[in-house]
Amino acid sequence: MKRILYIILICISVSPAFSQVSIIVPAKVDGPSMKSVNGKVIYGQEGALQWEYELWATDGTPAGTALVKDINPNFASDLFSSMTQAGADGLKYENHVYKDKLYFYADDGIHGMELWVSDATNAGTNMLYEFNPGLIGWDFTDYKVPDFCEMNNLLYMNAGNLTNGNELWVTDGTTGGTQEVIDLNPGTVSSNPSFLTEYHGKLYFTATDGTHGWELYCSDGTSAGTQLVSDMIPGVRGIFDDGTGTSSIHPHFTVAGGLLYFQGDDAGGIGAAQRHWWRTDGTAAGTFRIETTLFPYDAEDAAVDLNGVFYFESYDAGFGGELWKSDGSVAGTTQVTMNNGLLVRTAMVTLGNYIYFNGADNDSTGLAQTDGTTAGSAWSFGVQDVVPFQVKYPAIYNDNLFFAMSWYPDGGMDQTTRLVQTNGTRNNTVIYPIAQPRTKIIPLGNDFVFYGSDTIVRINQLFDTFLFRLTPTVLPGGAGVGVTETKSNKYISCYPNPASDKITIRSNEFDLRGAMVSIVDVTGKLVYSTKLGADNFSSVVLNIPTSLSNGFYIVEIRSSNQLVSDRLVINRN
Repeated sequence: MKRILYIILICISVSPAFSQVSIIVPAKVDGPSMKSVNGKVIYGQEGALQWEYELWATDGTPAGTALVKDINPNFASDLFSSMTQAGADGLKYENHVYKDKLYFYADDGIHGMELWVSDATNAGTNMLYEFNPGLIGWDFTDYKVPDFCEMNNLLYMNAGNLTNGNELWVTDGTTGGTQEVIDLNPGTVSSNPSFLTEYHGKLYFTATDGTHGWELYCSDGTSAGTQLVSDMIPGVRGIFDDGTGTSSIHPHFTVAGGLLYFQGDDAGGIGAAQRHWWRTDGTAAGTFRIETTLFPYDAEDAAVDLNGVFYFESYDAGFGGELWKSDGSVAGTTQVTMNNGLLVRTAMVTLGNYIYFNGADNDSTGLAQTDGTTAGSAWSFGVQDVVPFQVKYPAIYNDNLFFAMSWYPDGGMDQTTRLVQTNGTRNNTVIYPIAQPRTKIIPLGNDFVFYGSDTIVRINQLFDTFLFRLTPTVLPGGAGVGVTETKSNKYISCYPNPASDKITIRSNEFDLRGAMVSIVDVTGKLVYSTKLGADNFSSVVLNIPTSLSNGFYIVEIRSSNQLVSDRLVINRN
């Protein structure tokens, strides 16, 4: 029965007239390195030798796909993205897009592993800063994984040299504007700042100063303004010690409801069973553990913010993974999905007033959703009834959820994967044929690029992996099942549009008092947010952050269970 339903769904949902997946070029790509830069998708592509990558870019066409620069002419460039074998944590932090350029580490065979920058052109790809002069460069080992974070229009990172070790650095995108913020662990020994996260205008990260062990630090970008938040486990181990004394556990920093949540190891690296969820408001008194009996998931997508409430996945006393929520207090940390009911298998993302996640029960797996209540937690649009599948690589663009659904036909060993697009309802769900994604989709104009394989029978084809281009089906905005939000430009307007330094947001039929204003870029990334005061009834004037580059954005205003939006174009020319 499940197989029959699957065939029906494919026939209904796939329409070549409205959707297209096409092969750009055969390639073997370091998927996590793919980024949108200057109208192209830039990425690391493997050469003749395994794990030896050069920098490539594509405009979405075969003719427009080419090597950006041969960084090491005598040997395949040792791009950091290809050598991050320290674990999953490292792959997230190997490069960063800042001021429409890609910042990454590479070895040109002359300077060693140093900081490079690229605008996706040959001339615009150059070494920005040499931290450790000489052929050796800076030694990035498993506990010195590059990490980047933007704050106040500056790019912060961990980097180092033989004099001060691996410490906190900052750049404004120029060689002269690149400098060390603080030698937190004085001398040649490293503090190894890791997992840099912006929260309330400050930089939060894990580090060790050699006295307090691996603990939580914050910085306003100055040496004097960099300090220990709280010595949560006194002594030389610290709450983030992974047991080696040299590396931090992944804290999975998540901002929700004005608080910063993170995972900490109460026993200082003894084992995963000792990890629990903590919170901080940036003060020592406001930093404490919110639960003591759960076993949190150690996964990148194991926690989200939905309408100011922190949601996370944890095991509880021998049961499977469940969904929990917290308002930041111990008493306010409660279970959402119930034992032996709808289990959570990560891949959590928010769309509208719902969280979508990889769900499971005793019989099936698939896409599930929750509004944050037990009664409102259920399978989403019935796809799990078609065939049990896993949800991978979720991404939100233009009020639609894109993800890869993977399953094993007939219970065999061969895995089949398809790209799915949905607005949260069964009638507005598309399953794209042919391509089997191995990465998230990356925006390229109105289309997307992703890396994967295909199932087409190919004759004399030497490659089995490709770059793909997706022209998505136009679906209605993400309403979701039972979502009560409104999305219509008639409710608010932004002017002038295009704007340069200021915008006026005027409301029609919508009370702005106490509402949350957010600006989201074309990738779905939140780039600005603020809460309006009690005097902002029908209009408000906002200064556009100088960190926002020219381009297309969405202004969202959320109040209670309503969400309205308007388009914004920034042009400072």
